[in-house]
Amino acid sequence: MVRKDILAIAIFVLAVVIISGVLIYWNDLDQQLKTKHETNRWAVITDSKGDFIAVETTSLEVWNDLKNLKEKQTELWIGGIIE
Repeated sequence: MVRKDILAIAIFVLAVVIISGVLIYWNDLDQQLKTKHETNRWAVITDSKGDFIAVETTSLEVWNDLKNLKEKQTELWIGGIIE
């Protein structure tokens, strides 16, 4: 009787692990599709509400600014329209 209980628990844990893995993969795939990029100079920015914005630039100056923000793990508040 104890052996059946252990088997049932093991099957339950395995099912939870598999379902969790599938959900994590699916969520990551969804984010990748939402942030598709066309060039090598792109960055994904998360806004204050948790939404993603994919940004691409041809400007080396803007690209270096984005890389510096990432490397320094800093945040930048933009209170207006970005041009």
